[in-house]
Amino acid sequence: MIELNVAGVALMTTELDRKLIEELARRKVPVVLHNVGITGEHMSDVLVDYGSGIEEAVEHLVSLGHRRIAHIAGPGRFRSAVIRRQAFLDSVSRHLPGVPTPAIYEGDFRFDGGRRAARDLLAANESATAVIVANDMMALGAMHEFRAAGLIIPRDISVVGFDDISFAALSQPPLTTVCSPRVEIGRKAIEALMATIKQSGASGEEVSVRTFLVLRSTTAPPAKQVPAKVLGRQAAGPKNQSGNQKF
Repeated sequence: MIELNVAGVALMTTELDRKLIEELARRKVPVVLHNVGITGEHMSDVLVDYGSGIEEAVEHLVSLGHRRIAHIAGPGRFRSAVIRRQAFLDSVSRHLPGVPTPAIYEGDFRFDGGRRAARDLLAANESATAVIVANDMMALGAMHEFRAAGLIIPRDISVVGFDDISFAALSQPPLTTVCSPRVEIGRKAIEALMATIKQSGASGEEVSVRTFLVLRSTTAPPAKQVPAKVLGRQAAGPKNQSGNQKF
């Protein structure tokens, strides 16, 4: 890539080799990063405001009456996972003062990781009536495991994902999730890269992109009595209106 004498590079991934960043900086190649937390000469960073989306998710669940909310976090080695986890803890602390520290289960951002985390939640006999999951793939995996245990979503447990991938709207029921707007992220990345290229030698900038909650059908008020683990139950849950709504 460097040998091609490109005018600039947009590296839109959080899994970056720091040696690559250092090499691009050494060669003064204009670059835009994604949620790395680094800016400098020829280098800008597009920062997704994960906290705003988590805040809306917690506010939504609290407004429905939930007081026992768990979190399925991403791997601690990812900056985005750490930010989402801390935003969850801070938001619950603000909106539910006096409530014990909520349970957190770590996944790996994959479908099977969501399933494993959900099994751990069920095995712990948690009394959580809702769970906020750090990404949609794990949320879909958790939903699969909850259904396998006989839970009805959202009657027995509400689920909120994060990212708003295409499959989120196609799940059964459609997944309420925090949208990380990919089109806007891409647009701002290109704008920042072009500005960095034009302003040769100038210091880069941090560009913020806000997230927002998309309401679908996996959240509802908690039932009066919510079992932590129910096996083989076939009762039908309440029907929610589907469709997307910016919260």
